[in-house]
Amino acid sequence: MLMPLMVGMPVFAVDVAALWSLLGYLIHGLVLGLTAVVVLNRAR
Repeated sequence: MLMPLMVGMPVFAVDVAALWSLLGYLIHGLVLGLTAVVVLNRAR
């Protein structure tokens, strides 16, 4: 939140680009979490 504020961008702007970015982060987290579960379960 600080970086957009420092460069003069609106902080809580919700537009299409912000939603796609959020979706990308959610998909990345889901894939990373599932990968961690699979790897940790194989280690047992």
